[in-house]
Amino acid sequence: MSKRTTLVALALGVGMLTLATVHAQQKSGATLSAMDYIQINQLINRYAFAVDTGANKGADYAALFAPDGKFLQRGGVSHSGPEALANVGYRNSRGPQSVFHYLGSHAIEPTPDGNARGKEQLVQWEFGDDGKPSRVFGGGHYDDIYERTKDGWRFKQRQFIPSQSGYDLKVPTTPVPEMLKISKAPVDAKTMTASDYIEIWQLLSRYPYGLDTGQRHGQMWVDVFTPDATFNKAVGSEALMKIAWQHRPGQGPSYDRNFPQSTIITPTATGAVGRTTTYVLDIGEGGKPSTILNGATYHDEYVRTPAGWRIKKRMVVGKKGGADQGLEWPKLASPVRVAADPGKGEKHNGLAVEDYLDIQRLITAYSMAMDTGAGEGYVYADLFAPDGVFMAGKIKHQGREELKKFAWQHRPGQGNQHVRMFSQNPVIEASPEGRKPWPDAEFEPNPQNEYTRDTLLDPGAAATAAGAGATSVCTGAADATVVAGAGACAAATGAAG
Repeated sequence: MSKRTTLVALALGVGMLTLATVHAQQKSGATLSAMDYIQINQLINRYAFAVDTGANKGADYAALFAPDGKFLQRGGVSHSGPEALANVGYRNSRGPQSVFHYLGSHAIEPTPDGNARGKEQLVQWEFGDDGKPSRVFGGGHYDDIYERTKDGWRFKQRQFIPSQSGYDLKVPTTPVPEMLKISKAPVDAKTMTASDYIEIWQLLSRYPYGLDTGQRHGQMWVDVFTPDATFNKAVGSEALMKIAWQHRPGQGPSYDRNFPQSTIITPTATGAVGRTTTYVLDIGEGGKPSTILNGATYHDEYVRTPAGWRIKKRMVVGKKGGADQGLEWPKLASPVRVAADPGKGEKHNGLAVEDYLDIQRLITAYSMAMDTGAGEGYVYADLFAPDGVFMAGKIKHQGREELKKFAWQHRPGQGNQHVRMFSQNPVIEASPEGRKPWPDAEFEPNPQNEYTRDTLLDPGAAATAAGAGATSVCTGAADATVVAGAGACAAATGAAG
């Protein structure tokens, strides 16, 4: 297997669970390890690549399912067994560089039988070829059941649920997995470890669902915050509830509108701060076109509470281009190294949980560094190894100064409030040579191939996406293969794989 990194789209399919079952899961004491969360997320990242590219004539797609696993189409048609699933994975493939499915906000919950369920948002981007305009083809979410098999985590069941406003649902969906405490650190802990990062990631994944669905009459969204939290000008739970419940007509169990994408989390003396890029879409229903409404950056403060990590403060900063914009907001800095959890940590093919998290955050920082030009391009350059290479087509950029020149003022609009590039969903593998130690250093990628599976779009566009999709292929200095990006294929009829 070659050393490479590619960005993958996530797609979720969940079985039908009643709300009573969900509550039973939380009372059962079922838990997942930090590595379980990582590997379930890796499973869905691989899904998009497999369905977009149709790799090995759909066999790669079928291999993501348990032996008796099944994929349910929106109308309830079930596909199970290697041959039928391979047909699903291959029927709409458009080649190795196909990019279509972009996924995020992967909410995961353990189940009493030792397995897990999840929900994940999907945006179907149709990037124009031959000068055609790009557009949002559709969107929604996946409801999933995951099974722990001898070969690792696999899909037991996956179903695509298209976004639909209101409560009169054409396709039933499952409740959003409720938040669970993951980190075992005490409230007064001063050090963030891998499980803390995973818990914050899971906390943030509930944010868009709570706002869009209004689950528990808005209380789910309110519970993402501390009781005295600030959200823009709103302060405290009562003010937040006015935003969370019936804030717009479309709110309902299958409504998907807010699509947070990439987050950088940085420890502080009092907890942590975060920076997230996001966009808001109006997913068309009944044949109506979808629309990009806006893009923004969330600037957050997180704190530990007895119930787990919560948002103490969130400020939504709208997308504005220009070096003179957003000067009052914190500037992007290079990600810091993730500390390991106490004890002997679990590894997968030689990579520890903190290795996966380091690489994921590295990829996230990449797109933000390109958009903002942080450090006049040096934040971008410092994401690479000393001899790191970025290939733009056949043009080679190598070394810190050359990479800095490439990243700084490479296009109009660059600045601290600029939102244009979204990199997400990394698929990560240890390379055949094995992991090499890198004392006191970040994981440093050394891109050597020509593809980038990133999204370039203008969130200010009214009706269509002006951008491109691609696949990022990188070599890591720690000998890891990372597939970071998004993409997959869908039928002309709009059926999602």
